[in-house]
Amino acid sequence: MPKMETAADAVKASSALVDAVASGTITPTEAGELSKLVDGFTKAVELHEIQQRLDKLEAAQGAK
Repeated sequence: MPKMETAADAVKASSALVDAVASGTITPTEAGELSKLVDGFTKAVELHEIQQRLDKLEAAQGAK
């Protein structure tokens, strides 16, 4: 799997898992377990982005 740092990397990782199953490198069960890691990473990225947006909105309200 490629290194994941952004949501776009999670898409690449998911693609890599599909390719690995298709080539027989890993089993579908293994890919399913690894996809849970990708999903968790994606949720963490989304939460982080939401928190940043909320912080900006709160800062803008405090400046008024």
